[in-house]
Amino acid sequence: MLTEEDSRALDLESRPETEKRVSGKPKRSAKQSGLYRAVWRWHFYAGLFTIPVIVMLCLTGTTYLFKPQIESLLYGHLMHVTPGVQTVSYQRQLQAVQDAYPKASVSSVTPPLSPTGVTEFEIVRKGVGKKLADFALDYSVFVNPSTGRIIGHRDNSKDPVNVAVTLHGTLATQRFFGSSKWGNRLIETVASWAILLILTGVFLWWPRGRQRSSLRGVVVPRTEGRKGNRTFWRDVHAISGVLFGFVILFFLLTGMLWTQVAGTNIHKVVNGTYGQAFAQMPNSTKIKDVDPSGPWATSQIPVPPSGQAEAPQARANQAGLLTWNPKDGAPLDAVVAQAQNLGFPAGYAISMPSGDTGTYMIGTYPDIDSRPEQRVSNERFAFVDQYSGRVLGQIRHTQIGLFGRAMDTGVALHEGRQLGIWNQMASLLAVLVVLVSCATSVVMWRKRRPSGLGAPPPVRNRRVNVALFAIALVLSVVFPLLGITLLAVVVFESVIVHRIPRLARALGAA
Repeated sequence: MLTEEDSRALDLESRPETEKRVSGKPKRSAKQSGLYRAVWRWHFYAGLFTIPVIVMLCLTGTTYLFKPQIESLLYGHLMHVTPGVQTVSYQRQLQAVQDAYPKASVSSVTPPLSPTGVTEFEIVRKGVGKKLADFALDYSVFVNPSTGRIIGHRDNSKDPVNVAVTLHGTLATQRFFGSSKWGNRLIETVASWAILLILTGVFLWWPRGRQRSSLRGVVVPRTEGRKGNRTFWRDVHAISGVLFGFVILFFLLTGMLWTQVAGTNIHKVVNGTYGQAFAQMPNSTKIKDVDPSGPWATSQIPVPPSGQAEAPQARANQAGLLTWNPKDGAPLDAVVAQAQNLGFPAGYAISMPSGDTGTYMIGTYPDIDSRPEQRVSNERFAFVDQYSGRVLGQIRHTQIGLFGRAMDTGVALHEGRQLGIWNQMASLLAVLVVLVSCATSVVMWRKRRPSGLGAPPPVRNRRVNVALFAIALVLSVVFPLLGITLLAVVVFESVIVHRIPRLARALGAA
């Protein structure tokens, strides 16, 4: 991101004092030049750490962005049937799935989205915890509601969208290291450094000297000189990164909501905005325990426990009255009837109860519906007693506080759901700009033909280094993993690099 004027200034700094006077060029102050070079070095480090993972996140994120279209293309033959005159009860459909997959348990049910739609059952292996990473090992089973017969299933471990989600969120470390937290923390660290990358990039791009009165090199790439000159690639890199910097920051910040350290800290702020009825609920089970892939802001809300009923129950639905023995549990049709009575639109899912005090959870939110446009304002949950079929409580999007609603809206925009196809196209454009900025940085590095890694030389001005480190520490308050890794880099440079000549030359410190 160095301009021609900045390059000349850096050349002047390295010349003897007599040459500086003969050149006739106004010499920049040592403090300004030192600050610029110090920022450039941190910008280089940030890019070195983040670009490989950022490229992976862009590719996997784009796959997930077009989830509705990909699923329709790959599984359309499983998701649509010819409607019949009558429909089979949901309890019979559930029993058909349980009979066909005796070594698995049903975790959730999604009723048909339309008259030609199918009932979708998510199943997990018995004895496996309901963690997000575990879902990639299980099936989605599609049942014809008119006949009660299983049409087929989707192996989620081979589904490209689920594979992309697993890589995007955890780098698939669950399979290799037995825990997804390592991948999640690595991604959080990379996102923290990417924020530093953008901030330092804006500083390097900021117009100086004669550039202040010209758009060339500021918002329009310069093309003078021989074809393929490094100045052109530097301008494309800087301009694309800066003009879309706020969009990139938006993706980074909304993505950080799901991280284990920064995301957890932000959740502590949101938790105080919940209604008192939910905040004081004694059950330790949270929405995220029932549905790990659910929305962000409501994920920490406690789920009310079920209680044993004594008398047989009767509930009305479209087919008439349902009766059952509470000791056997309410049939799935009773829960569907409650969803219909409560006015849930098509596209909701029912999470099955777990354990003696588990509760049916009816939920609708942008990520659960296979259609491309789902507004966050429609987000809603209801909890149904697994024995009596009675509604234990509800929560709507308006009840989670302004900050929580803003965060969930940000997540929906991040995932490309809030504004339908327009949201998807805008997000795709942003991803392409990020990839262009990453690619041009590699081209610039290659054209320099550096020795070693080509890192900019370190600045020996203690005041400049302390000032930059103080700014980075402020960011570290919000993003703790940035502070830890930043300190590790400083120690590495101060203690180790100078002791190994080859490493010092590679990092420009020799």
